[in-house]
Amino acid sequence: MTAPEFSRIIGVDTLGEEPRRLSVEAAEGERAGLARRFGLIGIARLAADVALSREGAEVAMHGTLAASVTQACAVTGAPVEAEIEAPFDIRF
Repeated sequence: MTAPEFSRIIGVDTLGEEPRRLSVEAAEGERAGLARRFGLIGIARLAADVALSREGAEVAMHGTLAASVTQACAVTGAPVEAEIEAPFDIRF
């Protein structure tokens, strides 16, 4: 099994009653690995602001993901830059 390119492990036992807030940013090597996997020319920035909390038997993760990516134009192959900002809500 291949290790994920961008991962941060947080022990469930470190979560209290209040949400645990984190800011994470991918390092250059992590961004390069993700760019290869997704067929992108490059990822200049990949970051997330996250709140982790226990909700009953589940762990909830809410936050916002932000990225600056460069992909190849499907017609010309020329680099096309894009800014992405998206909220997310995940339960484990």
